[in-house]
Amino acid sequence: MKSDIILIGKGENKIGIHPKYANRHGFIAGATGTGKTVTLQCLAEGFSSLGVPVFLADVKGDLSGIAKAGTDNAVVQKRCREIGIDDFNRSLNNEGKNEAKMMAEIILKNKIPNLILCSTAIRAKETLSHLISLNKESPTLYDESLYLAEPKKITDCIIKNASDEETILLVAHNPGIHELTLNLSENNSHVNLEEGYPTASISIISLGNDDWHDLGSKKLELIKFIRPRDLNN
Repeated sequence: MKSDIILIGKGENKIGIHPKYANRHGFIAGATGTGKTVTLQCLAEGFSSLGVPVFLADVKGDLSGIAKAGTDNAVVQKRCREIGIDDFNRSLNNEGKNEAKMMAEIILKNKIPNLILCSTAIRAKETLSHLISLNKESPTLYDESLYLAEPKKITDCIIKNASDEETILLVAHNPGIHELTLNLSENNSHVNLEEGYPTASISIISLGNDDWHDLGSKKLELIKFIRPRDLNN
């Protein structure tokens, strides 16, 4: 199937709809638990990713789960493998690319990284690409261990590669990056972190006078937590 076809489901074959044929009325029917709501969610998300405005008359709130950004987890990854979605090679959608560009400029306005550690996943590299185009001075290491890494593995990666850098930029994945921020920060309760860690969000954490090799041994100060939507308000 072409990449612009909206994937709805998969049995023996992938089932989807081509956007150019979506200007017709549709009717989704089935017994309880057969996937009617999920089908609507897939269609809404698919059209939105293609830049098509979507209006949902959701009287019962069945579709409210797509109102908040989701995060990677073991169940999601298992399902992706089952239906043939290659998560590692998944690209950013247009919204993600625009947010990455916007947040790259915010990062460079706050700090110029002395070292960049980035996951080897395609979407992580795409997230970083605009920042690199604006700042070619910072050395960049692509580490496969950061792909969907848990907090401990992320911390180990930083400790392994750090020396005397003042600022290290980390480009990794949820839920690990969210959990790491919560684990490291002593003042995380007032910055909406409990609500989640939306795609392309930035947390700036001060190491203080500590050494990178002591990372994780005590709580640190969370200087800023910036989400893309905060800049659009």
